[in-house]
Amino acid sequence: MRDPITGVAAGVPFVALPPKTDAAAPVVVGWHLLGTPGTPAALAAALPLSEVPAWRIYLELPGTGAGPAEFADLLLDGYAPIVEQAVATVPAVLGELRTRLPIAAGPIALLGGSAGGHAALLTLARAVIEVSAAVLINPAVRAETVITVNERLGQPGYTWTGTARQAAARMDVLAEPEGNPDAAILLLTGEHEYPEFQPDQARLHQALARRSPATDHRIVPGLAHMFAENPGTPTKADEAVAEAAQDWLLRHFVH
Repeated sequence: MRDPITGVAAGVPFVALPPKTDAAAPVVVGWHLLGTPGTPAALAAALPLSEVPAWRIYLELPGTGAGPAEFADLLLDGYAPIVEQAVATVPAVLGELRTRLPIAAGPIALLGGSAGGHAALLTLARAVIEVSAAVLINPAVRAETVITVNERLGQPGYTWTGTARQAAARMDVLAEPEGNPDAAILLLTGEHEYPEFQPDQARLHQALARRSPATDHRIVPGLAHMFAENPGTPTKADEAVAEAAQDWLLRHFVH
């Protein structure tokens, strides 16, 4: 395997795994979780997609480089800016990377888990860039559900304001315009996924299936919301996620 490339593009830190060829190649862009794997390097290690003949570029979610943080308002100061800025910066990041790496012209593929999956979904729905395939692992779909999970896990009860409701509505993937209607999307839900997330993901799959036959929703046995929690010692669930992601991209993105 060729050595990873690390750097910053349009202000966003990244880890890039090169393809096996020196020729221009397509690109897969991925975002990590706010949990585990929680950095570009950790996601690259968990899902290297080594057989996919493309650049695999893993981006840092905005504001997460220093690790977990406390926010005065969990949604308005934390979650919403993280996801929204990730989506907003994609065109500039790709534009700069195309000047630095031999990336082929044409559609790209997306990869993301949890909050990173939410960023990928909004990038798709808003047609920020042209996307032909995506792999989403336990993605967040609605900000309201993210807040509910955080409350159950010990965060103080959230006070919903009109501004917070508006921010959440803008991030509701189920209510977004259906951009990139021809994208082939694989949705992976863990057997032990957060129970609050599962209904949203099921509704998401129903919406995606109505617009495109190249959509699949799989339940991964043994998988919790987070994965690859023991680097170097993948579980069967970790291996199943990596295999499914790679196989999907080989069949629907690059051949």
